[in-house]
Amino acid sequence: MNRDILERYKQAQALNKGILSSRVVMNDSVYAHWIEGSHCFLYIRQTKEGKEFRLVNAEVVTNEVAFDHEHLARELGKKSRRTINSLDLPISNVTLNLSPLEVIFQAFGKRWLFNTDSGRCQEIDNKEGLCSPDGKKSAFVREHNLWIIDQATGEEKS
Repeated sequence: MNRDILERYKQAQALNKGILSSRVVMNDSVYAHWIEGSHCFLYIRQTKEGKEFRLVNAEVVTNEVAFDHEHLARELGKKSRRTINSLDLPISNVTLNLSPLEVIFQAFGKRWLFNTDSGRCQEIDNKEGLCSPDGKKSAFVREHNLWIIDQATGEEKS
């Protein structure tokens, strides 16, 4: 390879690492999680302070914070006996039910439900859906896809 070209590639790679590590570009990709039976989707927006979950209604063209992050952090903190940062919620595999607005998520190896109307957060049974004969895994449908959850670890796979 031509030395000049090799040097250019090395320089581009060094610049790229600098951009990625300094977080100059945020939200360059949006991964929409469509909510079944609606014109809405959920996505995570990175901010300089942390992350926020956003709810978009494509039919009426709105984009707003999906739920009260501080309230969820407070309630999850009480239930899990941990300190939770509302700007960096330790939650994953998030799904929403719209009426009433409920946030279902994974945290600390457990499944949780946060009801925004009541403001309550509660652990829910992981064994929803069809359970394997040995009780170690169960299957359920999310967003028209079949998912498997390991009951011991809470790990989900599609």
